[in-house]
Amino acid sequence: MRFCVLLLAVLLLATACAPRFSQDGAGQGYTDQKTDTFYAAMPAAFEAASREGEPIGEFEDEEFERVLAFYAIPKLDAKEFITDEYGYVYCALDPMPEFKDFSPNEILVCEEDAVSVELYRVTGVNSIAALATAWKAGEELELPMVKATTARRLKLASPLYPNLYYCISFYAYESGEVYLHDSESDHTVACPEALAELILKK
Repeated sequence: MRFCVLLLAVLLLATACAPRFSQDGAGQGYTDQKTDTFYAAMPAAFEAASREGEPIGEFEDEEFERVLAFYAIPKLDAKEFITDEYGYVYCALDPMPEFKDFSPNEILVCEEDAVSVELYRVTGVNSIAALATAWKAGEELELPMVKATTARRLKLASPLYPNLYYCISFYAYESGEVYLHDSESDHTVACPEALAELILKK
């Protein structure tokens, strides 16, 4: 009898801990099977500031023999946003937020290597507004085919989406040219001069 009770407890625990996310056929998102909530993958420019939220569930990828864990993002509703163990963000809202909805109020200037290291923060309203305007409406350009002399990762923070960053790469070249760039979309614009000077002086 005691063995049967113990076996039942083990089975219930295994069921509770079992992966409960499934992946859509196109690989563009995951569905929480418990709530039937579909989370679409957001553009890679969006990054979770923290992966220390409550565990939400797992997806077991049998083809590649791996398990992908999902977490709530602190201060954001897990019914709307979750992140995985790599910091990628998934959104249940339709339509999902875009950069134009983000309203940044701070820029974390980071050095990107094996890990991201914050160097300092830019909070000037004019600098942030100039970056946002350039990113949304600047002329589409191409990066030079030479190595940048200075590379930074700009992480834009917004009070509307706490613990969520919108990330833009900053590249300065020996020629004096300075660009803002997104590697996923290849969107590239000239960096506003005042912001470039501010970043390069630090």
